[in-house]
Amino acid sequence: MTARVPLVLLPGMACDARVWDERIVRELNGAAEALLVEVLRGRRSGYGGTNTRNRSGLVRHLRFSQGGIVALELTDRAPERILGVAVIGCSARAPTPAQTVMWNALDRHAAEGRLDTVVDLMMPALLHGEARLRFGPLVRQMAHSVGAAGLREQLAAQLARSDRRARLGLVSCPALVMAGRA
Repeated sequence: MTARVPLVLLPGMACDARVWDERIVRELNGAAEALLVEVLRGRRSGYGGTNTRNRSGLVRHLRFSQGGIVALELTDRAPERILGVAVIGCSARAPTPAQTVMWNALDRHAAEGRLDTVVDLMMPALLHGEARLRFGPLVRQMAHSVGAAGLREQLAAQLARSDRRARLGLVSCPALVMAGRA
């Protein structure tokens, strides 16, 4: 019997493993061994690590996500271990000045324990239109699960990310890039 290829599912900013609907994971398990990385807790076992506030540490431990950004970093660090990569709603650019201002404000709110304010400010960037009504409560639950300290670490990693557009052509594995207008 041939071993199934592992498929590591990384949740995005302020999300935990619940962002990957169980039905999708079951479907994916037919073609691969879907490994859901639980943000912060290092679960799906074996993932986790020391408390770190930089992108390199995030990749080294698969501890926090920014899913697609971490996946792209892995294609640089361990291309021989990556059979393929899919990035969804991810940017290869460095943070814009407007993002830096927003993320610093979110960090201050998180430091003061105002998670609901953080979620309210992030929601327009995370969900659009009807999706906000349908999935907004889940996003709020996931953000609270990630917690203030976790969100602050995610924000620090976002703020430290570099512009990787020049390196995109070096990705040697098959890649799927998905993005939408909203």
